[in-house]
Amino acid sequence: MADAELVNITIDGKQYQAPKGANLLLTCLKLGEGTDGSYPDQNEGGEHYVPHFCYHPGLSVSGNCRMCFVKTKQMVKRGDQVVPMEMMTTACTNVVADGLEVFTKTEDVRKVRAGIMDLELINHPLDCPECDKAGECSLQDYAFDHGHAASKFDFEKVASHIKPLGDKITIWGTRCIQCSRCIRTADEISGTSELCFVNRGDRTVIDVFPGKPIENPLAINTVEVCPVGALKNRDFLYTARVWNLDEMPGTCG
Repeated sequence: MADAELVNITIDGKQYQAPKGANLLLTCLKLGEGTDGSYPDQNEGGEHYVPHFCYHPGLSVSGNCRMCFVKTKQMVKRGDQVVPMEMMTTACTNVVADGLEVFTKTEDVRKVRAGIMDLELINHPLDCPECDKAGECSLQDYAFDHGHAASKFDFEKVASHIKPLGDKITIWGTRCIQCSRCIRTADEISGTSELCFVNRGDRTVIDVFPGKPIENPLAINTVEVCPVGALKNRDFLYTARVWNLDEMPGTCG
């Protein structure tokens, strides 16, 4: 969007210029200096940081986790009048428009996000000490920032499957939040489409098509994009903690 028209936008009371039609979530992250917009760490902060699970700049927008709710205000035409319209909306499915006001930290926004976290944690197991994602898990961070100390739901958790999806990848279904990142990666990056949602409602799980395990050369990318540790690489499983590792730049050859 290098040649896109720049328009005026206000985020949390601060005025900026941003490319018209740019993704609103990514714009909030960029203008809040939380990311350069390439492939942001889920937990990288910023002044206008908007929490998110399903959004990834390298994938299509799905809008299904609902964690990126913000409040927007914009002047709209109704009949012969131009009136202000406020609404709660997902940032990842909206785009920058001239005169748009965005609020990322209001009390009603935080309440909505807290409600989303309650839903995400209904069936999630308390197994952070043994999960390889501990220490770099979006669910941990967002539960701390937006969650409640105790669940509002008092019923038995639905136990989901733990099973291999291929020669290197295992899924912990109880950890999955159905963000669909792995499905979109298999569809759009590797182009092999082995993964899909099966069942309905609270029985929904990620699985492979019968007899078609995920074993393509780019399969491990599905593990890397998972924000909650539901997919794990069996070659790395239980071998190290993230805080004991060093980061190195990588190049896809």
